[in-house]
Amino acid sequence: MAVAADPDGDYRVADAASLPLDDGSVDTVVSFQGLHAIGDLAGGCREAYRLLRAGGSFCFAILHPIATAGDYERSESSDTQRRYILGEYLHEQPVRRPLDGHEITHYQRPISGYVSALLQAGFLIDNMAEIAGRDDAQPIPMFLHVAAVKGHS
Repeated sequence: MAVAADPDGDYRVADAASLPLDDGSVDTVVSFQGLHAIGDLAGGCREAYRLLRAGGSFCFAILHPIATAGDYERSESSDTQRRYILGEYLHEQPVRRPLDGHEITHYQRPISGYVSALLQAGFLIDNMAEIAGRDDAQPIPMFLHVAAVKGHS
């Protein structure tokens, strides 16, 4: 495992649903392209909530669930292009895919799965954005960015 460059930083490896930090000890929790790899999404959201001070933010970015819901088949006509999902979108399921010579697992969940986990943990959703890929003409969003806030206790 690579070590971060700042030798004075506080770095820890732990399960996302059981972090070795005190209740209310941080202002911000950030997850970048990792939340979809956590099997216990509800536990991860509860843990983020536990760590945050009142008014703290939980921000995450993931591959958009619609972009990872199976493979796509293109159908081209004279002036339009359509994509069809050849998989399951509405039900959570583990998905194994090859990546750089390894097999990785991520959990396919609909957006409502992420929203439900946040709300059940006690978060208020402050902002949500569906982001296109490099080509703005792409017919589906590639990324989902969410900012949630821990309410004042």
